[in-house]
Amino acid sequence: MPSFDQTPDKPAPFGFKISWFAVKATDPAAVLDALEFKEAMPANWASGLAAAYWDGESRECWAFVSPPVSGWVLVVSSSLPYPTIETHYDIGKRFDVLFSRLMQRFDDVQFFGSHRGVGFVTWARALNGKPMRIFAFGEADVVANVGEQTPEETKLTFLDLSGLAPSDASEKMFRVADEQTAEGDSLVASGLSRREARARVCKRAAMRYLMKRTWLTLPRFGASTPVGYRFGISSSPAGEFGAVILKPSTASGHS
Repeated sequence: MPSFDQTPDKPAPFGFKISWFAVKATDPAAVLDALEFKEAMPANWASGLAAAYWDGESRECWAFVSPPVSGWVLVVSSSLPYPTIETHYDIGKRFDVLFSRLMQRFDDVQFFGSHRGVGFVTWARALNGKPMRIFAFGEADVVANVGEQTPEETKLTFLDLSGLAPSDASEKMFRVADEQTAEGDSLVASGLSRREARARVCKRAAMRYLMKRTWLTLPRFGASTPVGYRFGISSSPAGEFGAVILKPSTASGHS
């Protein structure tokens, strides 16, 4: 098993082309226990996040499980499954397994992801053991849409897709997008610049910034923080994860 840098360092920003759980918790070991990942070893933020971004050359898929940051433990990996109705590689089922394990143990579990190369964004939240909202969009289609629009989505003026099947949600999104395009063209024809027309349409529209602000930037603390853990992820054909866990060392700052 490889070893990783354990030198304590500061939290680092991430978010592009990666997914992560944010779990309301103060003990990374408890989050690990709930996930049932198979291997664990100490790693600091720099080496842990570097491993979380799978480069495709290695067959090893890693997740970085952070020390608590303002009461949240983060589980970061470009190899995490995500919510989807599509059936390839059982990705949706594998996400449901992890989401269920976490929501059974913790009161507030959130999930985020983005990959600008394919226009992919996703977010989900479970409160008190119940999934409240699950959404995913990629490659020009909504692939998951569960629950009512959240106050946060409303505040960001996202299009309300509550209660719609993914195919119907996609249809509504593109219908509104076509309406916005037509409105923008009309404003340009009336003498506004394309930029001015776009700004005016965005101000009026309910779908403002739908594909933006889905990543998390961590605060930069003045003091060094304990190292987190880096965990191997392996799945069986059924989509379950292994449960052999190595005890974290004292270098992690946790007993």
